[in-house]
Amino acid sequence: MASPYPHSMGLTLPASETASIKARQLTYYALMSWGLGRLYSDARIIVTALVDNTIKAVTLHESVSSEIGLRLRATGRSLMIEVEDPLAEWLPRRIDEAMELRFISVLSDDWDIRPSTTGKIVWATLSDEPPTYLSGAPWPASGEPWQERKRGTG
Repeated sequence: MASPYPHSMGLTLPASETASIKARQLTYYALMSWGLGRLYSDARIIVTALVDNTIKAVTLHESVSSEIGLRLRATGRSLMIEVEDPLAEWLPRRIDEAMELRFISVLSDDWDIRPSTTGKIVWATLSDEPPTYLSGAPWPASGEPWQERKRGTG
């Protein structure tokens, strides 16, 4: 089956301090190559948060592989960011326990966690397409819609 993402890049990174730098470099290169540079500022924060959070978790467990995976996939005006680690458990249990996850929650269109064959993948999506709730009829040019009501009608 063909991938729905025409653009894809990935990188295996050591769980070290330099991982975030390399992840941001790959993100910049990929987005500029794909014509999605307008997403870079939010993508940079999300990639850094995902990678840093993953490194924190992986370095707490000496018995697992010390490598993490970063994948970027794009289609149209949308970007999928995935960070894979060898840990099956999900840490932290609450979003308010990790500041990085709050950034992801605010900046991304969507994010979640899914199991992988070697651990788990935390993913987030970004798009510069307008939200679907903005696709309705425009407001009247005369001003706010409640100005059109007649007195005594509610």
